[in-house]
Amino acid sequence: MRVLYLITELDPGGAERNLFRLLRHLKGRITPLVVSLQPGGEVARWLDSEGIGTASLDIESKTELYRLLRLPRVIRRFRPDLIHSFLHHGNLCARLLGRPFAPVVSSVRVAERERRWHLLTERLTWPLSDAIVCVSEGVKAHLMRSCKVPSRRLFVIPNCVDIESLEKVEPYPRDAMPAGGKLIVYVGRLTRQKGIRYLLEALALAPRGNMFDPRQSGNGGPRLPGIRLILIGKGEAECSLKALAARLGVADRVAFVGYRDDAVRWIKGADLLVLPSLWEGMPNVVLEAMALGTPVVATRVEGTREILSDGETGILVEPRDPRTLATAMTRVLSDQHLAARLVSAAREAVRQYGCSTMAARYVRLYETILDR
Repeated sequence: MRVLYLITELDPGGAERNLFRLLRHLKGRITPLVVSLQPGGEVARWLDSEGIGTASLDIESKTELYRLLRLPRVIRRFRPDLIHSFLHHGNLCARLLGRPFAPVVSSVRVAERERRWHLLTERLTWPLSDAIVCVSEGVKAHLMRSCKVPSRRLFVIPNCVDIESLEKVEPYPRDAMPAGGKLIVYVGRLTRQKGIRYLLEALALAPRGNMFDPRQSGNGGPRLPGIRLILIGKGEAECSLKALAARLGVADRVAFVGYRDDAVRWIKGADLLVLPSLWEGMPNVVLEAMALGTPVVATRVEGTREILSDGETGILVEPRDPRTLATAMTRVLSDQHLAARLVSAAREAVRQYGCSTMAARYVRLYETILDR
């Protein structure tokens, strides 16, 4: 089976990492070619090191959109049995330019709320896909509701996590991290979608320095150490978030460390992972934290609420609620028994998201499409 994978870019994001894991687990079962619209990217080097063919249309700006005309030539040379696309622009190009040559499987990875242009073009072009893969039931429901996609075209295949590799990860040394108290880590893009402003507001409500836990009576109650927050990632909201941290008086407790290719080591070295998103698809970082043994507090949004069982494998709170988020963070950080119980249950639950399981489901979908 020859499959051409079309993706917007190959910098290390959730979709790109998931594609890399998929292709590693499909070795010997398909002949792949990965084509990116934009040039280069670290994931392209990962793919090359695995012997997986890559190509790029080298589009770096809107003035170079004429280079999309290269895509039909690439497709004709490769002669794929099927085209599988990732991310919004990859999906559009596969549907509009790839459909005459082979069946198209699109992937939708987030329940988009903000970009109306994305919703409009999704609504107009989804009929050109033979199948649409959703990473969660929440994304599927979103497409049925907002884009009127019929259920028969939608297939739910969750993201995967490389459990065996993560079990071998060494934590980032605590003495190399920002000093003081308990450490919370956030990993992801610094954008409005991720709800980081509410995390900063929650931090402002959380304990500063050692203090008695107000829920415990008597002078012998346990002490809550001060909480520090590490934000790993880049994005257009970085400057406004730094300004907000200063206004809230928590700038001395927040470290913006930028993109880190060793983010999993930071997660394992932290006391808690927090994901305060306003909407999602299926966040890889939650799956990684579960496999790494770091407790998770997250918002009850698409995908996340399917991964985590509230009070059993993590703590879920409503989005845009910094007070409840602060309470949940403090609760996990101050209760070692609760944290240990969440970690134990999460490590067991995450095993259903293995990469071999995901790869097998994609092969069955490909075969179903080709049989038609």
